[in-house]
Amino acid sequence: MTVWKLAERLRIAVVGLPLALGGCDKEPRQSAPRAIVIIDAGQRDAPAPSPDAELDAAAPAPDATAPIASVRLPRLGACTEGSWCAPHAQAARHASTRAAGFQGCATDLRMRKNSQDFSLIISRSRTKAKQDAGQDLCCYSWSEPCKAIPGRALLDRGVAVLADLVGGPPDDSLARTWAERGLGEHASIAAFARAATELGAADAPPALLAATLRAGRDEVAHARGCFALASHHAGTTIRPGPLPALAARPGGLAAIAHNSFLEGCVHETLSVPAALDWQRNAGPAEQPLLARIIRDETRHAELAWRTVAWAVAAGGPEARDAVADAAQQARADFAAHPAWAILVEPTLALI
Repeated sequence: MTVWKLAERLRIAVVGLPLALGGCDKEPRQSAPRAIVIIDAGQRDAPAPSPDAELDAAAPAPDATAPIASVRLPRLGACTEGSWCAPHAQAARHASTRAAGFQGCATDLRMRKNSQDFSLIISRSRTKAKQDAGQDLCCYSWSEPCKAIPGRALLDRGVAVLADLVGGPPDDSLARTWAERGLGEHASIAAFARAATELGAADAPPALLAATLRAGRDEVAHARGCFALASHHAGTTIRPGPLPALAARPGGLAAIAHNSFLEGCVHETLSVPAALDWQRNAGPAEQPLLARIIRDETRHAELAWRTVAWAVAAGGPEARDAVADAAQQARADFAAHPAWAILVEPTLALI
């Protein structure tokens, strides 16, 4: 996986901060982020198939009278759905221990890919149609929703705070996925508002304050877009309930360094690879919002690292120790993330 473009932006944000501090009363120049290329190990170097392009194992054999011995396994992954038909014997090798039977086919399959388990459920109508046509096949379907994209977390004593959905989660899997993303974006609005209050109390440079407030406005647009897509897929209005009011946290520069690292340098930085991964498989209606989220979250990650660099430079050893403590805390949760070693650790070493 290559994330070098994003890594370069983050390191420029940290190393270039001392040069910018002399003119911190000026509005920072905003430019479109450079392309970020992320290729996951294994399947990500190949174009992502559309759900309809998944292999239909029931395609006729070259000799229509010859039995189909085996077919390629489906391309399983997050953000995918589709169908898969295979001969009885091949399907049986993946049968769940709890699978019942239908027309000689196991009703529930379990497949494992990239340390993740996937469930395929029997398609009774399709299986019957294939067998009625003389093909000795079992047909299955699957649907794996996208993983929610992390963003700037609203933390309360280390625990992420989210609102509840009014009326509860929707039944539709895509609606539920976008609603969960919307809750994260909704919480990020409050996280940036609280961060701006804390920066103001610490006499932060005006440019950092302005960028933090602007980031909060970005999150408003993200949340609106996510809930609009959730409502579209659910066929009804999906919206968040209230968030608890969290007061600004004491602790001065050391607390700002600690909190900004956890909420921004970790969550915002790792949200960019997650958003890009989602975008690869998203539908046309979702692409504009995801493109904006990727663009904005890239700027937010840069802002988080600039904020931590400023807090450490202004706060001295106490602030530096606070970042070290936060990094130790984050490693326990995120060190296994594919982008941690490329993005977070090398950038942290520059502060």
